[in-house]
Parts: sequence; C-alpha cells; structure tokens
Amino acid sequence: IPDAPTLLAEIGKPFGFSFFPADAAGNSTFGLRQGELPPGLELNGPRFEGTPTAPGSYRFRLEANRGGDIRDQDYVIRVLGRNLAQTASGVLINASISDDDVELIRDGSRRGATFYNRAPDGEPRQNHYGYQWDEDQTVSTLVYNPGLPEEWGGWFTSLRVEYRDAAGHWRNAALRSIEPPLDFDNSQWLKGAYIDHVLNVEPVTTQAIRIIGDAGGIEQDERNGGERRFYTAISELAIYAD
Repeated sequence: IPDAPTLLAEIGKPFGFSFFPADAAGNSTFGLRQGELPPGLELNGPRFEGTPTAPGSYRFRLEANRGGDIRDQDYVIRVLGRNLAQTASGVLINASISDDDVELIRDGSRRGATFYNRAPDGEPRQNHYGYQWDEDQTVSTLVYNPGLPEEWGGWFTSLRVEYRDAAGHWRNAALRSIEPPLDFDNSQWLKGAYIDHVLNVEPVTTQAIRIIGDAGGIEQDERNGGERRFYTAISELAIYAD
C-alpha cells in the first residue's frame, strides 16, 4: 500500500483520496486495523471519502488483504476548520505586472489555475501573498500551494510568515514547521506541482497576515531570450485558526 504525507481536509467540504488504484485492487479487501477515520468519512474500497464534521488530526492504520497476503500502512488525515481567506476583505500582494486575477488564490481549488507573480525586470525581489480583515482573526495554520512552477522561475528561495500588529507594523510570526518541506534551492528541479505545504505558526491575533520571501529565477537559454526574472507562483493560500 503506498504511503502519503499528511492528508488535508476541511470541515464541511467533500473529501476523497484513493490510496490504491481501483483497477489494481482485484479481490483485495481493506479495513482499519488501528485508529479511526475522521467523523464524516468512510472507507469505500480503496478510497477514503465523505464530508468531515470535526476538526483534528486522525492517525490510523489501514490493512489490505489479498488471499491471505496482508499488508498495512499508516495514514494521517488532518481536518481543518473554516478557511479564513474566504472572509478576508482583501488580498495582499506586492506590485506585479501579471495579468492573472489574484483572487484565484482563495477560490478553494488547489488544483486549479496558477498565479504567476511576474517581474518587470531582472532585479532580485521579494514576493508576498496574504489577506486582511476588518476584524481580528486568530491564525495558527497557513496552507500554501505553489501550483505549477515554470521552467525558468515560479518558486521561493526563502519564506517566512508575517502579521500586522495593532500599530500597523509587520512582525515575524514564529514559524514552527513547514510540512512537507519546501525546496528553497534556486533551481527548477525538485519543486513539485500542486503540493499543499502546511505552515504551522505560533498563534497570532491580527487583521492581516502574509507569506513573504525571496523570489527565485534562473537565466533562460538564448533560444528563449536569455533573460532572467525573479518571480513566484501560487495556486492557493488558505488560512486557519486551528
């Protein structure tokens, strides 16, 4: 049975994950050996599916049996609460020449379109993405999905989380972890596509929060113009209190 990173779900949103190809399952049977699925989800053949109803991290062991040949695998599903990005009064972004609609980063589709934060010149630069609200919000989790990086750019080479304090100043939030880790090398290799990266921070109460870091980019070959631009890519930025 293949393994998987921590799977992310959200209260009230349909969730589905196939842990084994249905056409390869044959006469295999599947069941839980230890732990339990999040409330609202069920095991349906080689697939978890349903609509979660309670937040939390749920760890369980799945067992597959094919004619007495038994294999098992551990999984974790983390159910998050309401995505606060949906109620933000505005999206925060650095100056960009991109024609893309930045609102796509909170449309709830982490496998949808990618926003490319295009650069006007070849100068190194920082990019940021975030939200602001009219009232205080408590934030402890951000989920950054970079979408589909391009061959010559579309990634961060550093990243931190900042929140705006009551005086209007940007402060660093204490970043506990990034899961799975981001690759910060200034290279197109090992970047992955449409991967949810969970940024866990010490809880902060604020009316604005953002991710910010150095944009990456490499020199194009002569056939493509030989230019170099520093920019990042993003498909979704979700914000949670839990």
